[in-house]
Amino acid sequence: MTPIDLDRGEYNRRVHARWGKGAALYGDASFARPFAETCRQILEEIEDTCGWLFVAWIQARIARGDVIDLAAREQLERDFLAAAPIADSHDPVESIAWIAGCQFTRWQLMRQRLARALHEIELRAAARNQPEQRGRRGSISNPRSSD
Repeated sequence: MTPIDLDRGEYNRRVHARWGKGAALYGDASFARPFAETCRQILEEIEDTCGWLFVAWIQARIARGDVIDLAAREQLERDFLAAAPIADSHDPVESIAWIAGCQFTRWQLMRQRLARALHEIELRAAARNQPEQRGRRGSISNPRSSD
């Protein structure tokens, strides 16, 4: 089985195994990190995926017979990022660029949703940390009481 042939169950097993490795290495420290830091880490992981897709794109171009000058890496990176939004095709080079475009879309959606989640969490934390607002003194039955 190749990594491309994985079904959802196999994906879940692989993710679970990675969680186990992470727990063995880092314990539960990640759960104590600030939520904003976790959001930053998530987005960086997607950016890392794009970096690996760039490597795969270069490899696919070399396999196709393209002559690649890695000394011109900055131009290659610009070409890759420009190619990312193209429509999917059967060409491996274009397909990898398409996947990178999908990663950008995922990154953008995750960034927006994580920003909203972070905002809500910060609002709730601020509300918990504020002193309770007390109403006017008194009660319905006796306006001068403090009950």
